[in-house]
Amino acid sequence: MQGTKLALGLDIFEVPVDCYPLREGDTLLALPIVGGQGGSNRWAILGKLNGGLVMATMQSANSCKPDGMAATYSVSKPYELTLVSGDRVAIAPTWNGNAVAYVVLNKY
Repeated sequence: MQGTKLALGLDIFEVPVDCYPLREGDTLLALPIVGGQGGSNRWAILGKLNGGLVMATMQSANSCKPDGMAATYSVSKPYELTLVSGDRVAIAPTWNGNAVAYVVLNKY
C-alpha cells in the first residue's frame, strides 16, 4: 500500500532485528509465511529496501532519537566515544537477550 497511511499491526509480521528501527516511510520486502496455525495470515520481513545508516540525534550521553521518530531510545557506545546532547550519530540495532537495543556506530 505504498503512498498510503494504512497502518498494519506489527503483530502480523516476523521482523528480524536488523530491520529496526521501523519508521514511517520504510519500504519492506515481505513474503507470506506458509503453514501457520489456524490459517493465520503472517508475513516474514526479508529486508528493509530503504536500508542504510539510521541517523539519530543524541538527547543525552546515553539516549538518542532516531530521525523520523518520536521515541527516544537508550544506546550503548564504544568506551572511547564521548557523546553529548545534540551530537549526530549513526545507530544499529542489536539483541540484548530480552529486547532490541541500539549501539552507536559513529559520531558525525
